[in-house]
Amino acid sequence: MRAFKIFIYLGIFLFGIYSLSMFLVDESKSFIIEKEIKYPIDKVFPQFNNLQNFAQWNDFFVTKKGYKLSYYTPYEGQGSSMNYQNMKTKSDYGDLFIRYENPFSTLKYQLFEGKNDNRYSINVKFVPQGNKTKVIWFVHTPRLPFLKRSLNLLSEDFVAGNI
Repeated sequence: MRAFKIFIYLGIFLFGIYSLSMFLVDESKSFIIEKEIKYPIDKVFPQFNNLQNFAQWNDFFVTKKGYKLSYYTPYEGQGSSMNYQNMKTKSDYGDLFIRYENPFSTLKYQLFEGKNDNRYSINVKFVPQGNKTKVIWFVHTPRLPFLKRSLNLLSEDFVAGNI
């Protein structure tokens, strides 16, 4: 019985430390990722603007084996969207939308994952540099509840790895 009380007090103590540390973690996170692509902007922009092209090479979708991808009209540009779903578990799914397009300059995506109403806002800026294109990703993660904020410590590595 004494060991049980010590275990309970230790659990309460560790939970208290975890809760206090969550005050130091931001509710949401924003970060910037820059990539240089060795193709001119007229070859690069259509790969981002058309979600069917985007899903064929983007690591976020390529690594999802056994997933069904559905595309909705219009297939490219502002207003286009896609849905992805794991056909085995039916629990891993999401939606990607293009909310804004400035041709050969800027795209704004919104990514919804699962049942979560929160969204990732992803703004992509294209800077032509002759035969190369600099792609700058501005990523803003959704607000997380108090006890889940520790996931923001990992979000930048997760998103950067998928970009």
